[in-house]
Amino acid sequence: MTDIQKDGIITKSMGFARAGLAFAGTYQFLGKSQWWPKERLEEYQLKQLKTLLNHAFYNVPYYKKAWSEINFHPNDLERLTDIKRLPITTKQIFQDNFEALRATNFKSAKLSYVTTGGSTGIPFGFFEEKYLATAREMAFIHCLWRRAGYRLGDKRIVLRGKLIEGADEGRFYRYNPVRRELSLSSYHMIDENLPVYIKMIKDFGAKFIHAYPSSITILADYMKRNQLSPFRFIEAILVGSENLYDWQRQLLEDSFQCKIYSWYGHAEKAVLAGECEESHHYHIFPEYGITELIDESGNDVTRDGEVGEIIATGFGNYAMPFIRYRTMDLGVRATNQCTCSRNYPLLRKIEGRLQELIVTDDNRLISMTAINMHNSLFDNVRQFQFYQERRGEVVLNLVKSSSYGEQDDCRIRDEIGAKLGRNMRLQLIFVDEIPRTKSGKFRFLIQKIPMVRGD
Repeated sequence: MTDIQKDGIITKSMGFARAGLAFAGTYQFLGKSQWWPKERLEEYQLKQLKTLLNHAFYNVPYYKKAWSEINFHPNDLERLTDIKRLPITTKQIFQDNFEALRATNFKSAKLSYVTTGGSTGIPFGFFEEKYLATAREMAFIHCLWRRAGYRLGDKRIVLRGKLIEGADEGRFYRYNPVRRELSLSSYHMIDENLPVYIKMIKDFGAKFIHAYPSSITILADYMKRNQLSPFRFIEAILVGSENLYDWQRQLLEDSFQCKIYSWYGHAEKAVLAGECEESHHYHIFPEYGITELIDESGNDVTRDGEVGEIIATGFGNYAMPFIRYRTMDLGVRATNQCTCSRNYPLLRKIEGRLQELIVTDDNRLISMTAINMHNSLFDNVRQFQFYQERRGEVVLNLVKSSSYGEQDDCRIRDEIGAKLGRNMRLQLIFVDEIPRTKSGKFRFLIQKIPMVRGD
């Protein structure tokens, strides 16, 4: 073994060790901080924000230039609301100023390059600290799961778009003994294969399923259609990385008869929120960063039930900081305090992304949450996906079952047409399958119209 190889192994081992310490420290910290009073959480946020802004000003060329142009210095920050003096950053800005947004005091060997899924129509990449970013993220995620009863070391079934070697030949699973997780292929979930999935879940006997909503919905739909009994040993289904629609939650609860636990985050790791033991409201982690909810004019959304765009400043990435970052995600404000006693800001729900809105001829925006796709109307439909590239027109791609008939065609046109409104032209197209994204996600709407908040 060469010295270079030895050095690589040692460096990697040290990276894993540091990651383990980062995970343990963050996990223990969150166990205490989640019960802090609001004032203490805000003090923590202000301290973290000052540290982040000073780092960005002196080490990230883009921020130094942009803030100097508006005569802002991190020492000017006195309260959390002062963050609004800073300009908003966008995905396009990160694309156009990639090198200038990278911190100069980080060596390349200590960084990992991450790409987003591109579900907003603007895919891009960024850097984060190797090993440490993932370790801290998983500490937050495990803290979320703890609310649903999950404990470190519990077995999990995973349905999240992982590529399984041998799946094309019928071996749909991969077992990781260290993580005690059985990963099942999300790419082979057709009716003829699903009995195998059912058996593997039964044989493995895990209490938790970790899934994309779209993947576990396919299984729930199969169970309902075939009148299969729920798995009595499953305590909770942990879903994230996609929006969870009301009709999906209802279907999952009907089929599995267990707690459905959802959280919201994204690859950029600038905002994270999840449900708790007491409600379906999304509790935003103040320890994770600063999360703003703004209207089309850039003003704070303050009224209960009002929709705003999520602007996020993450505390975890010093290699390429996301500061006042436009997520292009829409959230619904909740002004009450949850009975769980955490003093966290709340969202009633995640309305979806700007690219998950259908646009009518008269520029109305129709959210996918408003189109309930789970009722008898779709009993003879295996999968569906909307596609739009012109205002006022939308295509509904359908994968039919063998029992699909002319009466289904008429009902779908009438009922979906009524939900879309008279300013929409609906076209049905029948396809053999609906492809997933590279990461294994399923998108209910392919929106080709560029969408910007305030249009």
